[in-house]
Amino acid sequence: MIDNQRWFAKISIGKHIGDLKCIYYNEGFTYQQFSKWRWYFEYRAALFKVHNPKMRVEFIWNSYPYVAKDIAQRNDLKNKIKGKKATITKYENLLQAAIKNWNSIFPIEQDEIYKKALEKINKNKFELNQLEAKFNSY
Repeated sequence: MIDNQRWFAKISIGKHIGDLKCIYYNEGFTYQQFSKWRWYFEYRAALFKVHNPKMRVEFIWNSYPYVAKDIAQRNDLKNKIKGKKATITKYENLLQAAIKNWNSIFPIEQDEIYKKALEKINKNKFELNQLEAKFNSY
């Protein structure tokens, strides 16, 4: 359980709770590393308090779930692929509705807005193919 966690330390300073600004942040520690160096973070917070006696200094530390970098990148690509597919579907549905409601003398294929919409769909499909190729190469 602890091996799946990473720890961070954050020191914030400000006059009031609402205006605290982060002046020190470090993350990615294993539990053993954080236990070893916690004294240092507390020392840094105490130094800021000594140098700024009228300011509020907060030292916050906690853990967060650890996700390996390659897994995070893979999940990010998967989400981008889903987003591209959703965008393509949205534009194709709008295009189909425009074709259905077209009532001009000239065919819709000659309309500039229609041509730009087709270009946008094709561009998104090209980007989707690139993302899928990158995802499959992992």
